[in-house]
Amino acid sequence: MPDSPLVHREDIVPFYFPCSICGVYSFHMVYEQPHGFASEISFTKSPLASTDRAFFLVCTKCTATNSRLDPDEIQTLAENTIPKSIHSPYPPLQTLYNPALFEQQKQRNMEKLSSETAAKIDCLVRHYRLET
Repeated sequence: MPDSPLVHREDIVPFYFPCSICGVYSFHMVYEQPHGFASEISFTKSPLASTDRAFFLVCTKCTATNSRLDPDEIQTLAENTIPKSIHSPYPPLQTLYNPALFEQQKQRNMEKLSSETAAKIDCLVRHYRLET
């Protein structure tokens, strides 16, 4: 059976994560893919039911798949919290998602961006808090 297509998780807002291909921090989106034993009908695009789901982080800049997440991490992200397992190894994420430090960075760097882009980044970053 061929792999099922990746499906974007619309309920999880993109968040900053280091991209292994781009070499920079960029926004990543969460995608899921059914896998394991699956029931499907030949004319449908995805399985009707499967025994498991895999979750992946995909870079919005270069579309590389950078990481596989477990269901607990997905649940935490859906609750607008970046799990400790994601932000602990990457100190820049802890700085970015700290509200006071984000304001300082914003004042320094957002002037270079268009007002629309700055507003979008501000909204996406403010959407999350860090798991302690």
